[in-house]
Amino acid sequence: VSAAFEKDPHASEAMRKALTQMRERLDRLATSEQKWIPKGKPAAKGAYTALDTKLVAELEDDTIVLADWLDRERLEGTLDLADEIAAHQKRLSDLLAQYQKTKDPRLLDEIEREMKALDRAYADLEKHRRGMPEDVLDQYVNRDAMQTAQGASCMDEVRKLIKAGQVAQAQIKLEQCRSQHDRSASALEGSLAGMRGDRFGDEQKKLDEVMNELADLAKDQDEIAAEANRLFEAYAEKADEVAKDKKREASKKAEALLEKLRRRLKDIDESGLTPFAKEELDIVERRLKDVETMVNDGDLAEAMGMAHQAKQSLDTIAGELEAAIEDDPKSKWADATQDALDDVGKARPIAKELITELQSLTPKPDQIMSADDLKSMDRLRRRQAMNQQRAKKLGDRTKQLGADLPGDTGQELGKKLGGAIQQMGTADERMKSKDPSGTREATRSAADALAKARDRARSAARQAQEGASIGEEPIRIPGADEYKAPERFREELLEAMKKKEKGALEGYDDQLKRYYEELVK
Repeated sequence: VSAAFEKDPHASEAMRKALTQMRERLDRLATSEQKWIPKGKPAAKGAYTALDTKLVAELEDDTIVLADWLDRERLEGTLDLADEIAAHQKRLSDLLAQYQKTKDPRLLDEIEREMKALDRAYADLEKHRRGMPEDVLDQYVNRDAMQTAQGASCMDEVRKLIKAGQVAQAQIKLEQCRSQHDRSASALEGSLAGMRGDRFGDEQKKLDEVMNELADLAKDQDEIAAEANRLFEAYAEKADEVAKDKKREASKKAEALLEKLRRRLKDIDESGLTPFAKEELDIVERRLKDVETMVNDGDLAEAMGMAHQAKQSLDTIAGELEAAIEDDPKSKWADATQDALDDVGKARPIAKELITELQSLTPKPDQIMSADDLKSMDRLRRRQAMNQQRAKKLGDRTKQLGADLPGDTGQELGKKLGGAIQQMGTADERMKSKDPSGTREATRSAADALAKARDRARSAARQAQEGASIGEEPIRIPGADEYKAPERFREELLEAMKKKEKGALEGYDDQLKRYYEELVK
């Protein structure tokens, strides 16, 4: 067992350490046992008496440790399934929204695949619930955390509405299902934290410290992003006023580029687009409409921001199509997808040219921003630098803690913090250049990265069950089934079960009964 987990990249370092210590203790006991066996002779009666006390005590401790890890693995596996369900529900929501807009019949097949995937996930979740030890359910898992039947029933209603062609009603019902599932998953997270706190106290304490620091860091970054947005809004208002004289010139140049870009977009072979790429293409078209409206209104700063978003969506489409071709190069849609990718490649330079033209027509920020706003940006830059240093320190501390944190928390949090730190560095450069538009984008991206880091850290605190190599067979502790409690112990428990202590909590009779029954087995 120890060797198997040693090769498993998803296994907790703490679990590896516990298994290694058990193996070493058993090796030492086996060595000590040899001293009590005369070579070539049968063991004398009572030869192991001196070892019994120590041996039994250590085996009991190891059995409890193994049971704790097994209980934790089961609960973590349940949460992994909850994450899987949430991901499928989100994907289904996106597909329904896309179908509502396009009525593309291909989407119905994808919708049905997601529904079947959800059916399987809920069945697996129920299987995990039934396999959960009763003492874990009673002590840590409340009713809201394991509502598998309610969740599956809710999704059945969504399926019925889809089959009836009532897509709008299905979307509303799906959002209710997602809210219900989110509450259940949150309760499960609390259950896991409670178990880790009781049975793995030091590990949970360190995780709590890291997560609290991350929450403070994210809160400060949200405030920085909000201030950056305020500065941009103030700049944009003045830029529009100054650029009034360039309104006609901007409209003329933008109109020509917008028309050219729209022609390129119409040339894109939509049969080669994935549903997600189609959704992004819709975003591009909406952003171009926003650019046109804002330029005509003289709002050049916001128009430039919308042009940036259109270019970003085109880049996203290109990445999506490249991934689709790479995933299935022999697909019947592969040629159409390649044609669509080529068409997107022709549109991207025009989008970049549009941004360049709008930049040339927009007043330079340091020429029109007020003295107070320029000072505010300097203060914001210092504050951003401090937050960046805090993020680096948290990243360093996370690396130092490493195996002391549950699951893959240290490694995963380090990666996500790295992305946030990079965005903070970009924000610093934009502030130094007195670029309120770039500052707003970078500070918001850093805040989003920290939010994702928080979510990923919670997931990584559990061992990743998708990649685990434990197998489907139940893990059995040798000899556990054969063990019987001493008769006197059984008699005392049975006697205690018949009595009801004064002041005992009402409503827990069934749980107490099961507890006593398990003890006397």
